[in-house]
Amino acid sequence: MGLWLGRFTHPALISETTSFRVVSAIDPLAGAHRVVVTASERARTAEATEALQRLFRAHADPPHPVIARSLELGEHEGRPHVVFEFAGRVDLDRLVQIGADVGLRADYSEADGFSTTLRDALIANSKRHDEQGRPLCLGTFALGNVLFANDGSHALIGFGHNVIVYDELGRIVARNRFFQAPEIAVGGTPNVSSDIVGMIELTRTMMPFVKMNPALGKIIVGNSLSEDVRLVRLVTWFEARVMRGPVWLRPPLDEIIAASNEIRALIHSVPDPAGFRAFVAKLLASERPDLFKPRRVLVLGPDAGWFELGDEPRVSLERSTVQRRLMGCLARARLESPGRGVSVDTLIAMTWPGEKMLREAGTNRIYVAINNLRGTGLREVIERTEDGYRLSPETHLEMAREGNG
Repeated sequence: MGLWLGRFTHPALISETTSFRVVSAIDPLAGAHRVVVTASERARTAEATEALQRLFRAHADPPHPVIARSLELGEHEGRPHVVFEFAGRVDLDRLVQIGADVGLRADYSEADGFSTTLRDALIANSKRHDEQGRPLCLGTFALGNVLFANDGSHALIGFGHNVIVYDELGRIVARNRFFQAPEIAVGGTPNVSSDIVGMIELTRTMMPFVKMNPALGKIIVGNSLSEDVRLVRLVTWFEARVMRGPVWLRPPLDEIIAASNEIRALIHSVPDPAGFRAFVAKLLASERPDLFKPRRVLVLGPDAGWFELGDEPRVSLERSTVQRRLMGCLARARLESPGRGVSVDTLIAMTWPGEKMLREAGTNRIYVAINNLRGTGLREVIERTEDGYRLSPETHLEMAREGNG
């Protein structure tokens, strides 16, 4: 199997537009899942490169843990891409679908905890500015802006250039529903206030996925009691002034947060982000077991004296200098140049150092030595390349320390 972008294995599409793809993949060198945003073939290369440069810069040093950290701005065969540290596997759109398919619902306090983490991330990020001096905001939200890892953690992507919503020219190309404050829809400049409104609209799409708080449920259906007067006034004020009113009448952010906190106090709800994370992890584990498929792990001992493959018993290579040298050469290549093969000439020189031989004889020796090494249990691990051999990118390599075992 070839490497995706010349580097990654197991690429799985999370979402895409006409211009950008968001992909989950494994980085063999790091031995970890990553999120990679890459320009599509239809995107204009120059403009897409500039857009991904802005995305990379905006995520390089995030001010909040819920904002995904960018690790690398790369290019492969003329197409740019950004690598993120976050091990995202699905987005919020897919998560809601999974929940709806099985009829599971998160507690209101758990979902509220999720919302508060997004809010706090937006507030933290608004203190930064782009090259034009504008706050680094998302502006327009889509469910694809929120990604989830197997452990239930979540992260935002899209600052600098919202690749989930816009193409490389800034045109809206979102595949699913998107959410904006009213002023953004008519061309206004995004700020933290408009981002909060867009985020709230986004999280409201999760209501079929959430157990409604009884007190709020009564207000929504018009069955509120006399003791709910203050709650009714706050909810009405919030809808009229924050969510639906003109921007010049929207209260300042601290007043919006204070009203939200008072509503929480009146309905006896404490945000529970840890509970939401646990709920998501349980949901994914039960409904998407394919996301948890174990990888093949190869542990190599010091000086390639032994190896362990998965749960199989340890295999010693101590009796064969040729096998140890050959295995050590393949392992070093994996660590230094993951995905690349080692040429037959290099393998000959490293396996029989200083020995002179005809190339044909050396090639035959390598062929026999590789087959013998494969016969020790590494048949699915050692791959043939165009001019040599490599350890399969599907296999995660771990180097044991001295004294381990």
